[in-house]
Amino acid sequence: GAEMPDPDITLQCETVESLEKDTEWWDLYEKTFPATERATQALAMDTVRHHLTRALCAREDGKTVGLATVQLLEGFPAVYLMLLAVSPHERHKHIGTMLFEYAWQYGVEEMKKMGLKPKGFVWEVEKPERASNEKERQERQDRIDFYRHKGAEILPCTYLMPPIDGTHALPLHLMHRPAAGVSFTKKDCDNLIKCLYTENYAAANHVPEAMLNSLLTEMNIR
Repeated sequence: GAEMPDPDITLQCETVESLEKDTEWWDLYEKTFPATERATQALAMDTVRHHLTRALCAREDGKTVGLATVQLLEGFPAVYLMLLAVSPHERHKHIGTMLFEYAWQYGVEEMKKMGLKPKGFVWEVEKPERASNEKERQERQDRIDFYRHKGAEILPCTYLMPPIDGTHALPLHLMHRPAAGVSFTKKDCDNLIKCLYTENYAAANHVPEAMLNSLLTEMNIR
């Protein structure tokens, strides 16, 4: 049956001011994501300040126990889930599921204000077959299964995540949960990737355009 949300957990969008002061949010951010995969705190704050990304949090008794960041893609209307993390001590309470669904609902509401209707919810996941050991492979597979149970699928396209640190692009899976009544074509996949490149990697992460164009060519996206 449906799990009842925990009454002591509140979900909200952080303001610039609240995020700056939320040391638990940043602590979880730095502990969960390796330095090569995350923006510095200064850059991350900047993207929130300029409304490029929205920072969400789950709080239990006033303490931040989960975080998510989303970007609202306009060129190909979609809610892009950039990060999702739950404090290791809180993992049995469905906080990840609550944050995941909240991020989607929040994105839909915010895009409605912009006169846009998202075609779906999208995010990147690491490929289990590229893991360096069995434990890591299993963790990656569990993550994919977690999302599959929420109605998501791996998009059948080659996807390269541009290098934020400027060295190597990383082959990843793109996962996607379509909005109700939306079917997804190969052309949609291409347009979604182009939009991610332009609105996230170029605008928010400052990856050079020449680098992005060569990766698009490599993926056969015109």
